[in-house]
Amino acid sequence: MFRELGEGVNRAAARALNDTITTVRAVGAREIKKNHRALRIGDIKRSMKLGRATRNLLSARTTTSGKAQPLSRFRPRLFKVGTKATIGNERVLLGKAGRRVFIIPRYGNEYFIRKSDSGRRVRRFRGPSLPGVFRAQLDRFRAIARDRWAVTFPNRMRFEIEKAQRKARGGG
Repeated sequence: MFRELGEGVNRAAARALNDTITTVRAVGAREIKKNHRALRIGDIKRSMKLGRATRNLLSARTTTSGKAQPLSRFRPRLFKVGTKATIGNERVLLGKAGRRVFIIPRYGNEYFIRKSDSGRRVRRFRGPSLPGVFRAQLDRFRAIARDRWAVTFPNRMRFEIEKAQRKARGGG
């Protein structure tokens, strides 16, 4: 049976790693959505790239990339006191050192803030970056992966053993 199993251990491990990383991506996106309700799950998942395992390369990973998100993704609203947006799970007043956030329509309705108290120079005002949000949840992602691996690998290994037993008996 062990001769028939052969590369089955590597196949089982690769499949288990791929199942685990897919689950980390899905559950991780839901965890981030809980802590940043203004973000959409589709945007979160699109920013996560999966590196899949093969039986020759037993390593799976997820990576993120991206810059600070445009403020328009965080549901900004104009109030008498200024502009508020949903950052994390709270509505926060946007601005810096008493300077208010405003829109310049010519530049794609992005939000801007003055660089100093006096003068006309402005800079874009953006929300958090998704890589930063992921780094904040890194321990949770590792816990999800550890728990999922403990379930997935034995199941995949059991399948490979049963397949090797069928082959050893001559059942194909």
